[in-house]
Amino acid sequence: MFFTFTASLFAQEMNVEEAMKLAQPGPQHKLLTDMAGKFKQKIKFNYAPGKSMEGEGSGVTESIIGGRFIQIKSTGKIMGMETEVMTILGYDRRKNKYTLFSIDGMGTYSVSAEGDYDESKKIMTLKGTEDDPTMKMKMDFKFVFDLSNSSERKMDIIFINPDGSENKMVEVTSIKAD
Repeated sequence: MFFTFTASLFAQEMNVEEAMKLAQPGPQHKLLTDMAGKFKQKIKFNYAPGKSMEGEGSGVTESIIGGRFIQIKSTGKIMGMETEVMTILGYDRRKNKYTLFSIDGMGTYSVSAEGDYDESKKIMTLKGTEDDPTMKMKMDFKFVFDLSNSSERKMDIIFINPDGSENKMVEVTSIKAD
């Protein structure tokens, strides 16, 4: 972390006071920390047009790194398999973008995305691209978080086809348990 702070200070020719201010959580981080809690989850996996499987799980969202990030840890069962997911959400004050890093038990890879929050709609949309050298394919995707209800949040993972059409692959409804 010290390296990142020092590199940022050097690269941007900032004074220490400006850099320290930029390193502190801002109002965007409060949006994230307000997401903390324990949740029961309903999971829907849409594996083909008109075909889906449903499952259940639970999750804990907590603020980490002095309120700069949240960590979402979930466990659940879908398609007859137990899995776990860990996602880190943050806000990069340098880029003015929300950021996401996610790993899960359904693979050995990670995904990352970044995007914006629409205050009027209470929707956070983070976009990314997955380049899979084994399958020789590139897939654009987005995570869409509906934050309009503090006791029931929704998160969709949507794959974007080369023609621009979209497939909602995963739907997670998290119902506050505490």
